[in-house]
Amino acid sequence: MRSALLLALAPSAMASAAPTALPHLQRNGAATQLMVDGEPYLVLGGELHNSSPSSPDYMAPIWDKLARNHVRTVIGAASWELVEPQEGHYDFTAVDDQIRQASAHDMKLVLIWFGAYKNAESTYTPSWVRSDTARFQSGRARS
Repeated sequence: MRSALLLALAPSAMASAAPTALPHLQRNGAATQLMVDGEPYLVLGGELHNSSPSSPDYMAPIWDKLARNHVRTVIGAASWELVEPQEGHYDFTAVDDQIRQASAHDMKLVLIWFGAYKNAESTYTPSWVRSDTARFQSGRARS
């Protein structure tokens, strides 16, 4: 879990002005602290609903609300369905908007990727995959 958080914060730290090191856990006396840009970092985070970030228009007022509530880190989402709505055609509009908005509001962003399955459901799998049962056999043995 700690590794996932550190890896998720790393791109955000690398995008900021001259980070001193990648995010890491550091022992300081009896405490272990999350270090971001060379300083202890208190997350004070919020999590978006899984599908909310799919619409930049829907999210526009939410970013301001997060900022008013002093949220420093946001857990956003990206899904296969959102990024590749048609096979071989990629659209990073919503993902790019999350990155842009988090940066504009001086927040760190942790992206959760929903691929083929989330909570044992294929909710975020593109419809072009779900509808082609001959090509994409949902866990059945292939003959």
